[in-house]
Amino acid sequence: MVDSLLSFDIKGAREANPFIFFTSPFLLFEIIYEFLIPHKNKRFHRINNIILIIYCIALLAFGVIRNIPQLNSSPIL
Repeated sequence: MVDSLLSFDIKGAREANPFIFFTSPFLLFEIIYEFLIPHKNKRFHRINNIILIIYCIALLAFGVIRNIPQLNSSPIL
């Protein structure tokens, strides 16, 4: 996917991993939030951790569902 994005092959990047492709703005925000913004508000930091856990579960579920042979012909995945 990274190779496709570096060569500006948007369609190839989307086909390689659509979940990461469509959630990459969220991942970019998380990287900026984690490293550039100080954690003064502990409540927001806790909510952010919950969102990241949900994201990881969704990524894992997508990976499992994508590799089920009966669902491989689905146009969504």
